[in-house]
Amino acid sequence: SDPVYMNRKAIEYFWLFCGMGIVAGILCLVQITFFGIVGENLTKRLRVMAYGSVLSQEVQYFDKPTNSTGRICSKLADDASNIQAATGLRISMMCQAASTMIASIAIGFFYSWRLAIFSLLIMPFIITVGCMSASVNSTQSQSSSRSVQKTVKILIEVLNSIRTVASLHKEDYFVDLYVKQLMYHASYVRTTIAYKSLLMALAL
Repeated sequence: SDPVYMNRKAIEYFWLFCGMGIVAGILCLVQITFFGIVGENLTKRLRVMAYGSVLSQEVQYFDKPTNSTGRICSKLADDASNIQAATGLRISMMCQAASTMIASIAIGFFYSWRLAIFSLLIMPFIITVGCMSASVNSTQSQSSSRSVQKTVKILIEVLNSIRTVASLHKEDYFVDLYVKQLMYHASYVRTTIAYKSLLMALAL
């Protein structure tokens, strides 16, 4: 009830939270920076190894329809980028979430073990929903990657044979083929967006 004491404690807590915010900001900056550097170095190494592996293949390898120029270029671009997304910021956020969960459980048991036990009881539900959401995201990402590979394959093959396409007046045909491939992926996303949104809402 002493105004002077309350004012002094408020100022102390103010500076305490300011210091915690500054420290947390610096640690997050260092964490994201180093994980980003590791992810970029890994991506560069994988791209060099994949390119060298492609060049060391036999000639028959490039005669297969699945190993066309467009598909190989798309895989070289997409696969390494997916690994970078999985090893950079995502692992950084997972480490941060794990450390936050462990600290929260410890603080919860220290101040109120009943509330901490109740939180642990609902945690399996949250983890299950989070895994389901991650599975949906992974499936959608794979579908998007396959769609991109097919569209890039169409685009590169048409551009490599643009004189033949123009002489046969097949521009509209290949445009329709390109749009049809894009619409196929768009229809898949529209059918899964509601389910994905529900899972993300429950996980949060």
